[in-house]
Amino acid sequence: MDNDILLYAAVGVLLLLVIAGLLIARNREAAYQRADFYRRLLLHELPVGVCVLSRNQRILIWNDTLETLSGVNEETVNGASLSELPEPWGKLFQQCLNDPDNTLHSREVATPTGYRWINIIVTRPRLRMIVVEDITEIQLMERKLTHQQRLASIGRLAAGVAHEIGNPVTGIACLAQNLRDETELPDSREMAEQMLQQTDRINSIVQSLVHFAHPGNTGNAFTLSPVSVGRCTAEAIKLLNLDIAAEPMNFVNACDESVLLRADEQRLLQVLINLLSNARDASEPDATVTVELETDGPACTVIVSDSGSGIPEAIKDQVFEPFFTTKQPGRGTGLGLALVFQMIAEMHGEVDVISPVAEGRGTRIAFTLPLA
Repeated sequence: MDNDILLYAAVGVLLLLVIAGLLIARNREAAYQRADFYRRLLLHELPVGVCVLSRNQRILIWNDTLETLSGVNEETVNGASLSELPEPWGKLFQQCLNDPDNTLHSREVATPTGYRWINIIVTRPRLRMIVVEDITEIQLMERKLTHQQRLASIGRLAAGVAHEIGNPVTGIACLAQNLRDETELPDSREMAEQMLQQTDRINSIVQSLVHFAHPGNTGNAFTLSPVSVGRCTAEAIKLLNLDIAAEPMNFVNACDESVLLRADEQRLLQVLINLLSNARDASEPDATVTVELETDGPACTVIVSDSGSGIPEAIKDQVFEPFFTTKQPGRGTGLGLALVFQMIAEMHGEVDVISPVAEGRGTRIAFTLPLA
């Protein structure tokens, strides 16, 4: 009898231990599931993109930040391999995994919101975790700082150029004025007058460069007055045709001389020279470059059109940036369109670029100014 009681007691204790073990295991499983849930939630809420891979490189987690950055929905890539990811993500992640340092720095990628710069880092625990950091704002700030430094450098250079050029230009202007006043030959008088006009233009160009490098400088004042865009266009074409080393070009001035814009004449002339010069450089020899007008209410749009190679879509937003050029070294400084943009803005106008115009070729650069 006593042995039976002891046996029942032992069985009862054993059952209690089994039940306790099951409860502990169940609690541990629940705790593990809760911890796993919170880990996944934390990864999804991180402000950087996270992609977690299994050992066979299947995607386990594609967090919210990466989903927003890439435009790829997590449900469409869960369980997929890297080779099944849309471009450029699969190739970039595989490249990062194969990199000795497991890092890719400052890569530019196309996203649904435009081009972004990213860093990619791969960690190596049991599950590989790929971290994608969006550094676009930092990259833009660094570019802006570099741009400001270059402007400061060009400002110092322009100040020196203005000083060095000023003296000989003044001497040329004095000689031209003496020639104009002392000669009685009409051709000589006309030539002297043209020389004086060109020395004024040199001074204006140098001052524009100095002003461009120091935005906000009010020392370079100018006056907005009625200016005939047709006559300015004719003058610009005349000056460009003086360059005997340039490719022959058919410039067509379709502007009505009676249309008057509220502008600064020297600045408007410089804008037209820059645009026509760029159009000539982009065109084949003996091609046609046209300048025409479109009036709309109180404003007028001047359109410079060519049939050249056009501007690639990828760089269209950069053409007005200082020092950006697609020309060969020595053929351009990258300041022409930047100066156009600034001078038109100073005259309360706007600039727009349409390229390509038709069949992948041609460029139209249009600027709008108030009518006088």
